[in-house]
Amino acid sequence: MLLDWLPKEEKTNKSYYLYKQNRNTMKELSEQQLLLLRKPLPPAAIKKHPTKAYLSTIKAIYVTERLNDVFGVGKWTIKTSLLPFDGDNIVRVTLRKNGNEEFATIAKTILEVPEYGIYYECIAGSSNDDMGDAAKGGTTDGITKICSYLGIGAEVYKGEYSEEEAIKAHIASIDTLTALEVFWDDNKGSVNNPNTLKTFVAKRKAELTPHAPVT
Repeated sequence: MLLDWLPKEEKTNKSYYLYKQNRNTMKELSEQQLLLLRKPLPPAAIKKHPTKAYLSTIKAIYVTERLNDVFGVGKWTIKTSLLPFDGDNIVRVTLRKNGNEEFATIAKTILEVPEYGIYYECIAGSSNDDMGDAAKGGTTDGITKICSYLGIGAEVYKGEYSEEEAIKAHIASIDTLTALEVFWDDNKGSVNNPNTLKTFVAKRKAELTPHAPVT
């Protein structure tokens, strides 16, 4: 996302400086990259929300894997900082009814892909009975939300995720039996309809299996 929309006071930061320096050499996303950003996430990436049964959540490792696939390892950066609730307190501690402490944090997460002039920010909160996990949770939520701005997992946020369409999209791009086996192992315990996955995997396996020549 280009940064000309930033207010004047924000144009002095490092991100805007790099953008101004490199705007004439920045790359445009290719059609293949745009398609990969919009490719549905595999069923293994989606799980039910722990407290809201009508919602789904995305496992962050799958969106970071997609960032690597689209932009390359080491070509994008994530920066995160904890924001104060009040004064200098970056962690809020409350006491649960069972007597255990609960830690809450608010994290500001920034994604940058300098080569393409991409810059996004997001603020997300998290709570946990472990202080470290509370801090990490805000960053994880921030990463998955930012990636939806790029199109990664957007269908989940729109409530339009189709498990069958996701399986079809991934099966179609698999070109080795080893990769097919990995996809099966990763997703067989995550799908709502195992028979659908089994059918598509079996069909693709038959297509990829070498056949003896007819003599």
